[in-house]
This record gives sequence, structure tokens and C-alpha cells, in this order.
Amino acid sequence: MKQENPLVSVIIPCYNHEKYIAQCIESVVQQTYPYLEIFVLDDGSTDGSFAIIQELSKQYGFFAETHANKGLSATLNKGIQQYARGKYVCIVASDDYWERTKVEKQVAFYEKHPDLGFIFGRTYIVNEYSNLIRYEENLPIPNYQVFRDQLVGPYHPNCSFEQLIYGNFIPALTVMIRRSVFDKIGYFDEKSAIEDWDMWVRIAHECKYAIQDEFLGFYRVHASNISNDQEKMQVSRDYLIEKWKGTLKKSKPVFENILLREIADSCVTDKKRAAKLIFSNMHLFFRYKAFRKSFKRLFLKFRFRKKR
Repeated sequence: MKQENPLVSVIIPCYNHEKYIAQCIESVVQQTYPYLEIFVLDDGSTDGSFAIIQELSKQYGFFAETHANKGLSATLNKGIQQYARGKYVCIVASDDYWERTKVEKQVAFYEKHPDLGFIFGRTYIVNEYSNLIRYEENLPIPNYQVFRDQLVGPYHPNCSFEQLIYGNFIPALTVMIRRSVFDKIGYFDEKSAIEDWDMWVRIAHECKYAIQDEFLGFYRVHASNISNDQEKMQVSRDYLIEKWKGTLKKSKPVFENILLREIADSCVTDKKRAAKLIFSNMHLFFRYKAFRKSFKRLFLKFRFRKKR
């Protein structure tokens, strides 16, 4: 294959998305970049997803298989380890879909910046009927305006591990990763429900990464999004932070800001956990207004309950 036309491996994991899988697959096979190998891996769907996948596979000639349900991370790892041969790897969930020039734009961008571990772009937000809900005008990055002002054309040279560990601002469907990065970093953590964030953090700790400031995909919001399971997400977030605690403590302000956010979130979602975090970190009381605010919120809540 010519150097200027590197092969891109596309992995589409599917689980019970019969309503959306056809649109997802169509958005991949209709890409303007032709040098693709496509793997649609059905993770034991119990609806009609795989029947749709099989019909489209006959029409377009991509690889399709189904296996007993093993979870998203295990499915992705299987696709990468057993099938992906491309220089670059892209993953798109079966309920999301791409803008037609997504791969073409990213390959051109990546070839100019070969030192990057991964790149990502911006995304439109759509509902279950593919109607546009909003543009993702602002990525949820701390100090976003400063981040935005530092963009050089479509390239941001200063994306950091610290920004990413603070919160996941990367739309997974817009990511492109060098295949060789997995050999260095490893594969998706099968113990985590936020396997994408975990992966981006691990890569960012070892490699540079960058935003391509263009809309490249459509992220679908619907009732069965895993991000709606707040308890599961919280457990996975705690697990992620625990993994990096030693590294973060070397950067004290970053660690403390993450802790403040965890306390604030827990005041709403898990008051017992919030109390535990507050009382084990009282040394922060006079240092941070946000800490005192959370302390006050929790204290007033408990006092109100006692009076009733």
C-alpha cells in the first residue's frame, strides 16, 4: 500500500442497537476515504441487531461476527488484537455515526503529526431520531476559553495529561489512534465502565495528543446510554482515580482539584461518601472556597433532616 494511503481499521462494537446500527455502518462504508477495513462485532445482542449486520455485510463486504456477551472492553480488545491491521484504528459505537469526511480529514492530519498518540475532534449531539439537539460549542475542558485561544489552526499543541485526568472531554467516536500505541500502552481495561476515558488517560501519560477542531461525528443521546447509570460511572471514576493517585499527588494542585470535584458531586449523589471525603481532608478547609461550600451544603442538609 502506498505510504500516502495508510490502512485504517474501523471497529464497530454492537449490543442491542437494532434501531441505530444500520445508520452507524452506513456512515462508515460511505466515508470519502476508501482505505478501510471494517469489523462489526456483535456482543451477544438479544434483539435483531445481528440480522441487520449480516444483511449489510452481504451488501458491503465488511467483516461481521457475533459472540456470547462479554462486555464492551473485551469486544474492543478482541477487535484490536485479532483483526486490526491498519496503521490507524478508529472505534465508533453502534448508536453513533460519522460525518462523511471524518477519516479522510484525520488521516491527512495525523500524517502531518506522526508523533501523536491519538487525535480527536468535536461532535454534534443528536437524539434517538437523529435530530440535532445542539452543537458541542464548548468542550467541557477546565479553562476552555484559554484552551480555545491556544488553538493553532485545527491543532492544539498543549493538550495535557492533567487536563484529561480532571475529566473526560473526548468524544470517543471522533478518536483516531496509531495502532502501535496499543502495543505500548496495552488494551482497554475490562474492569472499567469508562474504558474510553481510562484509555485516553493512559495514552496521554505517555504520548502527546491533539484536538482537530472540526465536527467529525454525531453522538446520540438516548435512554439506554451507559453514562445514564450514575452509580456505575461513579464506581469506575473512583477506580480510575485510584490507579493514578500516586502520580497525581506529585502534582498536588491537580489532585486537590479532582478531589474537590469528587466531593461536590458526592454531595448530590452519595452524601455518606461526601462526608467521608470531607472529614478525611479537613486540611483543605481554609485553602479552598469550593471545599467550604461543599462542607456547608452537606452540613445544612444533615441539619435540615434532623429538624424534620
